[in-house]
Amino acid sequence: MTLMIRHFDWRRALLHGVTLAAENHRDHDTPEAWTAMWELLREAAAVSRSWDAPPRSGFPDRGSWPETPDEITAWQRQMAYLQGALDEVPQEEPEPPVPSAAEVTRAEAVLSLWHDSALIVGGQPHRHKRAIWRLAEGAFLGSVTRMTGLHRSEVLALRKRAATDMLRAAGVEK
Repeated sequence: MTLMIRHFDWRRALLHGVTLAAENHRDHDTPEAWTAMWELLREAAAVSRSWDAPPRSGFPDRGSWPETPDEITAWQRQMAYLQGALDEVPQEEPEPPVPSAAEVTRAEAVLSLWHDSALIVGGQPHRHKRAIWRLAEGAFLGSVTRMTGLHRSEVLALRKRAATDMLRAAGVEK
């Protein structure tokens, strides 16, 4: 177990997970202890998708390809509007929100638990982890079952088992 997992404030993180579970709660679902950890894993998947990884060492800094494709930038569109070349104000594309330091820290701790302890025991841990990770990223249950060949009930049972494994590894009582 890494140093981060041992010294991380899991009570505060799980309280945040309970808040997330209450926001995403459906009427027919009954919230249980593992749902808070599942919501933390979903948040960690979203944060890891939006946060760039640090640069890899041992590789060249620049490639032979140009840095950006030949396209008109937002500033060039604004200047064209100000000069009268465009009739309407150009719409800006919204940038994805940058996660806060607390979200990044919580995601690192949850992902450390995910890699170290979730779904380790079982028949095909790689296949099972891939299915649950895709589900945490927001993929539909049907696409996860088609991709992995697992039945719907197996995927849902694995989701619960992964969250329970992570709770147990965090040292938090159910």
